[in-house]
Amino acid sequence: GARLAELGRTLEGFDHPGSRHSLLWDIQQALSLRRLLHHVRDADVAQAVKGALDDYEQHVVPSMAALRSQVIHSDLNPDNMLIAADKPDKLVGVIDFGDMLHAPLIADLAIACSYLRVADGDPLALIAEMIAGYHAVTPLARAEIDVLFELIQARLAASITILEWRSSLRGDDDPYLAKLDSGERSAGYFLPRLREVPREHAIQVFRQVCASVSD
Repeated sequence: GARLAELGRTLEGFDHPGSRHSLLWDIQQALSLRRLLHHVRDADVAQAVKGALDDYEQHVVPSMAALRSQVIHSDLNPDNMLIAADKPDKLVGVIDFGDMLHAPLIADLAIACSYLRVADGDPLALIAEMIAGYHAVTPLARAEIDVLFELIQARLAASITILEWRSSLRGDDDPYLAKLDSGERSAGYFLPRLREVPREHAIQVFRQVCASVSD
C-alpha cells in the first residue's frame, strides 16, 4: 500500500495525450460492462456483478467529479510486482504500465485491493492492511474512503466479466486465456463473499483504519 502511494506521488502532475485513451479495464467505464453481463455463466456470480454495478452507479457516479484525479498505474496486481529475492516481503519494483490513464487516484488503491482475495476468514482483513499502508503515505479524503468499497467491487466485476467475455471468443487452448484464467478466476469467488459485507460496515472499517494511522 505504501509503495503504491509513493508511485502515485511520483506520477502526480504527469500528463500525456494518451492518458485519456479508451480502455475496457478503465474503472470509470464500469457501467459499460453491463453489455457483457450475459457472458457470465454462473447465475449467482452474474447477480453479484449486477449488484456491484448497480451500487457503483448509485454511490460512485455522483461523486466521481469531486474525486481528485491524475494519471495512475491502474493495474497493480501480483503479476506486476517485483519482489526482492532475499526479502520476500519487500516490493522493489512495479512493471506493466500499459493500463496507465487519467482517473480518480482512489481507483489505483481499489484495483490493488481487489486482488487481495482471501478464501476464508474476514474478506476485509488484507484490504484493511493495504489501505493502512497507502493512507500512511497519502492520506485519503473522506469522499475517497466512502466510495472505495464500491470501486473494489467494480474492479472485481470487470475481472469476471471481461474474462467470461474473452472465454466466449477464444479457444480453450488459447495460452493468453489460460494465463488470464489462472489469475482472475478467483474474482468470481471473492466478489459474492465481499457483497455479503454490509456497505456501512465496510466504510466504518475503512474509516477506522485511516483514523488509527492518522493518530
